[in-house]
Amino acid sequence: MSQNDPFKPFGDLDFHELIKPENWTVTSALHTPILNAALSEQAETLTFTFASGHVETLQRSDIEALTRYLQENAHVAPLVVDMSVLDDIHPRRVDE
Repeated sequence: MSQNDPFKPFGDLDFHELIKPENWTVTSALHTPILNAALSEQAETLTFTFASGHVETLQRSDIEALTRYLQENAHVAPLVVDMSVLDDIHPRRVDE
């Protein structure tokens, strides 16, 4: 009986390089039972991954058009994000 190494798919990755902040991608994610949504600020895209495995990616122009449609036709106001929830979070860099 052979055992599979669960870390084998990561064998070629340089984790010291990956954890450097300059290599990070800023994303905001929403997880629900029916889909996951990830907003990438650098790529200016919004990616939906549905429970079925279907993936749909919207570009910034698509997101702006959808927002306009929801405001003008469906009368859905954008949500205001309360950034004060982050006031108590003080990240600090951990040196190697």
